[in-house]
Amino acid sequence: MPNHFIGFLRWLLLKRDSFESVIFLYKSRVNPDSPRFIPLFWESKNTRVVLFHGLKLPKTDWLMLKVFVICERLAIHKIEQYEWYHVIGTSSNAKINQALHIDDPTYSKIETQNIAGWNDRMRKDKLDNILIVTNQHSRNYFSKNFPDLEIEIVEQGFTQATRHKVKKNINFSCVYSSPFIDYGSDRHSNHVAWGSQVLIEEIIPELLKLDPKIEVHLIGKLGRDAMKEISRFSNVICHGYVDRYENARILQTCHISIHPRIHDNFRAVQKIGEYIGAGNPIVAFRLVDTSIVNELSLGIIVENSRDFVHAILSLRNSEEYSYYAQNLIRAKSEFTWAKLASKLDLIISMQGSRN
Repeated sequence: MPNHFIGFLRWLLLKRDSFESVIFLYKSRVNPDSPRFIPLFWESKNTRVVLFHGLKLPKTDWLMLKVFVICERLAIHKIEQYEWYHVIGTSSNAKINQALHIDDPTYSKIETQNIAGWNDRMRKDKLDNILIVTNQHSRNYFSKNFPDLEIEIVEQGFTQATRHKVKKNINFSCVYSSPFIDYGSDRHSNHVAWGSQVLIEEIIPELLKLDPKIEVHLIGKLGRDAMKEISRFSNVICHGYVDRYENARILQTCHISIHPRIHDNFRAVQKIGEYIGAGNPIVAFRLVDTSIVNELSLGIIVENSRDFVHAILSLRNSEEYSYYAQNLIRAKSEFTWAKLASKLDLIISMQGSRN
C-alpha cells in the first residue's frame, strides 16, 4: 500500500501532514468496491487517503459504513487543517475547500437540490469548490444548472493487469464483464445494469447460431436462472466474480469486449474504461454511456441486437479489427489511473494557485 494511504487511528495521531488534500475511502472485504476511487487516489501525489476496511463477515458493510460516516464527522476539525477535501457523491459541512466527485450522476431533483445547497453554502463561507465529473454530457448538464460552479472532467480509467503480455484465446472470443449477470427470476434481472435479458435471449443465441466456434466469456456472478439458460451453450465460458486485476487479465485474453446494455444512464461507464485498457475493439449499443467508443473510433456502435451480432462477426476481419486495435493503443495512454490522478492533482493545485 502506498505511503499516502493510512488507517483512521494512525491518521488521527498524525501531528502534521504535508499533503494538500484529504479523502476518506471505504473498502469492503466482502462486496464489490467502486473500481474508480481507490485506483484513482492510489496514484495521487498530493492527497492523503484515510482508508477504512470493512469486516470479513457477510452483511456487515451497512454497520461499518455507519461507523465510517461517524468517524468522518468526528474528525471534521482535523480534516479542516488541509487545503482541500475530496468528497464522493454527497457534500460535507466541513468548512474547507471541497472537490465533490459525482461519477454516477442521477440527474434527479434531489441531486440537483443537494448540489445547489452545497454550492450556496460554500459561497456563503467564502470557500472554493469544484465539481468533478467523468464526461462532457455531465459537465454540460451541471454547467447549465450551475453556471457559477467550476466543473472539471476526470475520465474513467482502467486497471493494469500485468506488465507481461497476455496471450489471446486460441478461438476468436468476445467478453462481457459485470458484477452481476441476472436473468428471469434472478434478484437483479430487472436492474438497468445487471439485468441481461438482451444478452441471453437475443445476442448469444444468434451469435452462436451464425458462428458455433466463437467463444463468449462472461465475468461476474451469474444468477441461477442466468446460469441455467447459459448452460445450453457449450462455448460460453463463465469466470464468476473476480477482483479487478483478474478481470483485467481475462479481458486481455479475449479479442472483443461487448457492452450489451440498452439502458442509458447518460454517464461515463467504468466498464468501457476497463475495455479500453484491455485493448479490445468494443461493440456496444448507441448510448451516451458508450459515446467515447464512437468519438475515438474504438469499436462499432449499433442500434439493435441483430446489428450487434453482425458487428462482432465483422471484427473477425483482420483489417477492420486492426484499425480499432491501433486506435485503442493510441487512446489508452490517456486513461491510465496515473495520468488521470495527475490531471486531478493539477486541477486542485491550479485552483489553489489562483487564490
